[in-house]
Amino acid sequence: MILNLNLRFSLIILLFLLPGCSDDKIIEQDKLVLIYSDLLIAQDTVSLDDKSLDSLRQSVFKKYNVAEKDYENTIDYYNEDLKRWEEFFDKVTAHIGNLKTKTD
Repeated sequence: MILNLNLRFSLIILLFLLPGCSDDKIIEQDKLVLIYSDLLIAQDTVSLDDKSLDSLRQSVFKKYNVAEKDYENTIDYYNEDLKRWEEFFDKVTAHIGNLKTKTD
């Protein structure tokens, strides 16, 4: 009887915890800066049709070993807070500026 009660209690707790568990990940900011920069550069420098652009995006995600879903979830996370987004975008701008300086 006690074992059965403990099992029920454990199942109830588990049911409340499961919806809070998610496979979505927030990508670490420094890595996200690289990914976002690569995507911006690729989209701005190459004239591609939709299939080629999607292929290019997938190659960037593969390069950084990131799922597109996690990337989109992370962008949504940054979009929730204007200050967070501005800080992130400032880092992207600086990174792209550094890349441009290296190529000049």
